[in-house]
Amino acid sequence: MEARIEGRTAELIRANERLKAEIMQRTEMQAKLHASQEYYRALIENAMDIVTVLEADATIRYASPAVERVLGYVPEQRPGKNLLDFVHPDDLPAVKDALAEAVRGDRHSATMECRYRHKDGSWRVIEATARNLLNDPAVNGIVVNSRDVTERWRAQEALRQKEAELRENQKQLRTLAARFLKSQEEERSRIARELHDDLSQKLAFLAVEAEVLEQRLSEVPDPMRDRLRSLKRRAVDLSEDVRRMAHQLHPAVLDDLGLEPALRSYCAEFSVLTGIPVKFSWQKPFGSLPSEVALCLYRVTQEGLRNVAKHSRAPRAAVTLAGAADAIQLSITDSGVGFSLDEVKSKGGLGIASMEERVRLVNGSILIESVPGKGTRIKVHVPLPRRTDETPPSASGR
Repeated sequence: MEARIEGRTAELIRANERLKAEIMQRTEMQAKLHASQEYYRALIENAMDIVTVLEADATIRYASPAVERVLGYVPEQRPGKNLLDFVHPDDLPAVKDALAEAVRGDRHSATMECRYRHKDGSWRVIEATARNLLNDPAVNGIVVNSRDVTERWRAQEALRQKEAELRENQKQLRTLAARFLKSQEEERSRIARELHDDLSQKLAFLAVEAEVLEQRLSEVPDPMRDRLRSLKRRAVDLSEDVRRMAHQLHPAVLDDLGLEPALRSYCAEFSVLTGIPVKFSWQKPFGSLPSEVALCLYRVTQEGLRNVAKHSRAPRAAVTLAGAADAIQLSITDSGVGFSLDEVKSKGGLGIASMEERVRLVNGSILIESVPGKGTRIKVHVPLPRRTDETPPSASGR
C-alpha cells in the first residue's frame, strides 16, 4: 500500500514539474510575443510611411502616426471613417478595383497610385499597397502601406512636360529644316540657271571672239598669237568650270532624263575628277519618280561620294540603285578606312544630318554602317506612292 502511495506521489511530482515547465515556456513565449509586438508597433509608429488597417468595406480601424505628418490628420480621429472618402473622385474607381483585387485572395496584395485629400484641402499623390490579412487572426483586416510620392510625381510631370516641349521643338526644327532645304534647292536652281544661261553663254561668246580675232590677225607676231590661244583656252576652261558648277548646283539631266542617267553621269564625272573609280549599277527598272524623291537620292549620293573623296581614302566605291513597285533603294559603299558614327555625330557635322533630314522629308529611312578599317555602307529606302495610272490585274492575272 505504501509503495503504491509513493508511486502515485512520484507521478504527481513529475506531472507538477512538467506543468511548471510548460507554464514557464508559455510565459517566455508570451514575453517574446509581447516584445515582438512592441517592436513592430514601434516600427509602424515611427515609420515614414502610413500604415492603415481597414475593414473589408474600407472603414479605417487603425492609422499610424505618419498620417499626421503626411496628410495632417490626427491618427486617433481616423478610425471609423472610410478611406474612400479621402480619395480624389477621378481616382476612386481605380482604388475600389485595387481594394477588390486585394480582397479576392488570401494574403493577396495590390499596388495603386492615387490622390488623397490633405487636411488643408490640397491633394497629395500617394503610392499605396493593400494586402489582404482578413483571415489572419492577429490582424483580421486589410493592411495598406501608403507612401507620399507627390514630389516624385511632380518631377515626373515636369519631365513629361519638358519632353513634350522637346518634341515640339524638334518638330519645329524639322519644319525649319524642311523649309531651309527647300529654299536651298530653289536658290541652287536659280543660281544654276544664271550660271548656265548667262555667264556660261558669255564665256562661250568670249572664246568664239578670241578664235575669230586669232584668225583675222594672221600677221601679228607669234607671241601675240600665243597669248590669243591661251586666252581662248582659259575662256573654254572657265566655261567648262561654270558648266560643271551649274551641274553640281542643280543637274539639268535630273529634270530632263531622270534619276538613273543623272546618277550614272555624276558617278562618271566624280571618277574623272577624283581618280576614285565608282561603279554604278541599277537593278529592276523603275518608271518616273516623284521629283522630290529623285532629288533626295541624288543629293544623298553627292554627299556620300563627297565623304568618300574627303575622308575614306578608299581605292574604289560603288553606287547601286534598285527599284520596285512600292519602293526604291539606294546603296553607296566604299572599302575605305571607315569611321565611328557616334564620334562623327558628336562633332556636330552637317553632312550626315543633312542626308538623314532629306530622307526623312520623303518618308524614307537611312542606315549608315561603318566600322573603322572596314569601310562604309549607306543604305536608303524610300517608299513610293501607288501610281494612279497603273491598271489593276484582272482576276485571271493577265
